[in-house]
Amino acid sequence: MASVALANGMNANVLRRWVNEHESSKSIALATPLATSFAAKPSGGKSAQPTPSPASVPVPLPAFIPVELGHDSAPAHDITIELRTGAVLLNITWPVSAAAQCAAWVAAVIR
Repeated sequence: MASVALANGMNANVLRRWVNEHESSKSIALATPLATSFAAKPSGGKSAQPTPSPASVPVPLPAFIPVELGHDSAPAHDITIELRTGAVLLNITWPVSAAAQCAAWVAAVIR
């Protein structure tokens, strides 16, 4: 789940909290009994039969709703890396379009 969150620029802890809240809200909705309302029947002396209230009938939600993310909707930012060693400060700016090469470079530098 963390890799999905990070791949979409999201904090993994926030995504986990949302999933937990969603799962707990589904279990609460399923555990809550249906409310009933009694409507008087116009047929004289017969007792009213309970009917589910439309507001209390749980509606099943789909397990997944696909959302198309537009790649052009968010402006591309540069990757900024700041390295410090002693009195030396090195700022590196790398284009996001070359993120894989940046990761390879960082891996080589930290070896």
